[in-house]
Amino acid sequence: MKDISVSIRWCGRLITESLLAAIIGVLTSILVTSYGLIFNYLSSYVPDKLPRGLAEVLIVILITLSYALVRSSSYRGGSVLENFLLTYHFRGGYVYLRDLALLLMASLLTVTAGGSVGVVGVAIFAGYIIAKKVCDLVGSIYNKRYFSIVGAVAGISAILKAPLTGMAFSLEMPFKRGIEVSYLVPSLAAAISAYAISKYLFGGPELLLFIKPESRIIDIPIILHSVIIGVISVGIMYAMYIVKVKLREVRVFLEKRGNYVLLTPLLLALTIIATSYFLPEILGSGYFLIPKLLSLSFKTLTMILIFKLLLTILTLELGGAGGVFVPQLIVGAALGALYGRALSLEYADLLVMAGIAGLFSATNKVLLTSLLLAAEVGGLPAVIPASISAVIAYILSLYTSLHASQPPSGHGTIRARISRLITAICDEGLNTLSSISIKNIVSKACIIDSDLDISEALLKCRNYRHIIIVKGNDIKHINIESLAIMTKHDLNIYKIAERIPKVNENEYLSKILEEIIYGGNEVLAVTNDEGRVIGVIDSSDVEKVLRRVVISKCVGASEELLT
Repeated sequence: MKDISVSIRWCGRLITESLLAAIIGVLTSILVTSYGLIFNYLSSYVPDKLPRGLAEVLIVILITLSYALVRSSSYRGGSVLENFLLTYHFRGGYVYLRDLALLLMASLLTVTAGGSVGVVGVAIFAGYIIAKKVCDLVGSIYNKRYFSIVGAVAGISAILKAPLTGMAFSLEMPFKRGIEVSYLVPSLAAAISAYAISKYLFGGPELLLFIKPESRIIDIPIILHSVIIGVISVGIMYAMYIVKVKLREVRVFLEKRGNYVLLTPLLLALTIIATSYFLPEILGSGYFLIPKLLSLSFKTLTMILIFKLLLTILTLELGGAGGVFVPQLIVGAALGALYGRALSLEYADLLVMAGIAGLFSATNKVLLTSLLLAAEVGGLPAVIPASISAVIAYILSLYTSLHASQPPSGHGTIRARISRLITAICDEGLNTLSSISIKNIVSKACIIDSDLDISEALLKCRNYRHIIIVKGNDIKHINIESLAIMTKHDLNIYKIAERIPKVNENEYLSKILEEIIYGGNEVLAVTNDEGRVIGVIDSSDVEKVLRRVVISKCVGASEELLT
C-alpha cells in the first residue's frame, strides 16, 4: 500500500515535467527544423553556386568572420557539441543567449563557405539552451541543468526524425560510460512532440538522408564483416582523436602569437578552396551524400572517407563552427560502402549501416543511441549488423572519445544506494526513521549574496562544502567541488546554482527521504520556524544514518543512533 501512495503523490510531478518537456519539444522543433532547412539550403553554397574567383574570396571572408564570431563567444571553440558538454558539466548548465546567437551565425557562415560541419550538434546545443531558458521562466524545476537535456533530445528528434534515438541520447551522451535516467519519461515526451512538429508541420524533404537496406538472412559472413568494421571504426576514431589533438596544438601555438592569429582561419579557407577543385562532394554538411555512396568507385569512397574526416576536424579546430555528428555519420557510411566495394559484397547496404553505428558508437560513446539510430533510419534489417559493429567499437574504445568535456562515468550512485537501503530495511528500522529529527544531521553551509561571481564565492566559502544563495523566496545551492571546476568561466554564482527544496528543521528523516529518492534532490535546504536557512541536508549524510539504522535495528548490532 505504501508504494501505491508514494506513486500517487509523485506522479503529479512527473506529469508536470513531461508536459513541460513536450512544450520544450515543440519550441525546439520549430527553431531547429527552420534552422536546419536554412542550413541545408546554404550548405556549400559559395563554392557550388558562385564563379571561381568570387567564391574563393568569399570563402576566405566567411571563414574569417566565423572565426571572429567563435572567438567573440565565451566558449572560443567551434564544436557546438563540445560546447554543450562543457555547459552541461562545467558551467552549471548556464549559457548566454549571446553565445547561442554567435554560434548559430558562425555555423551558417561556415557551412555556406563549404566547411565540413553538420546541423545535428547545433540542434542539440540550441535545444538544451531553449529548455534551460524555459525552465528559468517556469521556476518549478529543481535540477534545471539535468532536466534541460530534454531540449537536446528534442533537437536530435526533430533533425533526424528519430524520437527513440533522441531519447537514448539523453541517457548516454553526457558520459563516456554511464547512463543518466532521471528524466527518461520527459525526454520521451520532448522527443515525440519534436518529431511530430518536424514531420507533420514542416513535412518536405528529410534533413539528413539515409538508406534502407534490403532484408536478408543474417549469416556468419555478415556477422564477421560487421565485427571487422567495428574494429576498423575504432582505428578511425583513434586517428581522428590524434589529428584533433595535434591541430589544437597548432591553433593554440598560432593564437599565442598575436601577429599570426589570422593564419588559423586562412589555413582553413585555403583547405576548403583546394578541396573544391578535387573533391567538392565533401564540402558543406553533405546531408544528401549517404544514399549516393553505394554507387561510387573504390577510389572516390577512399577519398571521401579520408578527406571528409580531415576536413571536419580542420573546420572545427581552425575557425569554423557547427556539429560533428553528420560528418561522422558520412565517414561511417563511407567506411561500410568502401569495405563492401573492396570485397565486392552484395550486402554492402547492410555494411553501410554497420559503419555508421560503429563509428558513431566509438567517437561519442553512445552504444544504445547507435543501435536505435540504425533501427529508426535503416529499418530492422540493419539492426543486427549495426549492433555487432557498435558493440565491438564501444568495447575496444571504452574510455576514449572525441569530446574532451565528456566525463568517464555518471553520477547518482549515492541516491541509488539510499534506494537499496530503503528497499531492504526492516519494519523496525522504518519506524525508527520516523523518530530521527533532521536537526541531528544538518550540515553547515556558506550562505552568500546572489551578486557574487565564482571567484568571490570560492574565496568566501573555501572552508565549506555547501554554498547556499538566497534571493527572496528562491533558494539555490552549489557544492564547492562543482564550483572549483568552473573557475575558468566568469559567471555569476546565482545563475549557475540549482534551486533546491526546503524543509523545516522540526521534520523527521522519513519525511525527507521521499524528496531524495523520488524527487532526485541530493541536497535540501533546512530552515527554522522563521523561514531562515540554517544549513542543508546532504544525501551522503542521510546514507550514513540509514546504514547505521539497518545495522542496529535490522541486523541486531548494538549501536546508539539517536542522540
